[in-house]
Amino acid sequence: MIWESLENFEKAGVKSSEEALKSLLAEAELTDALEQLSEMENLYPSGIGKGVVLYKKRIKDRNPELYIKIASPPVEYNSFDGVPISIFCFLITPLDDTLYLKYLTRLYRLINFSSFRERLLKSESLEEVRKLIKREEEGFET
Repeated sequence: MIWESLENFEKAGVKSSEEALKSLLAEAELTDALEQLSEMENLYPSGIGKGVVLYKKRIKDRNPELYIKIASPPVEYNSFDGVPISIFCFLITPLDDTLYLKYLTRLYRLINFSSFRERLLKSESLEEVRKLIKREEEGFET
């Protein structure tokens, strides 16, 4: 499910969360959403702890897409746990609430495992990350 929606994986030397967000939006061809997502970020930060930021956008009639950017070195971020950010994720889903919640729940579940985060940080290619996510998802109930 999630592994099939992974559109891009990249290791990058981003210097800020804003730079990472701009890059993720460009990859998703959504640069016009920068102002909206930046405003949302100021109100409701996307840091979910453990060195991870998860940006989310729901778009009518758009298939689920996931973009992952690994920051090396980690980027300072005003996260509730104070851990600098190494993993930036951008999840796009259609407006369907059920599908949105299913993707969000699965992604949170994956990210919650330290072993998954460690393997993700060591991954070198899009295909390697797809295989990693697929292997982890096989253990989830549908």
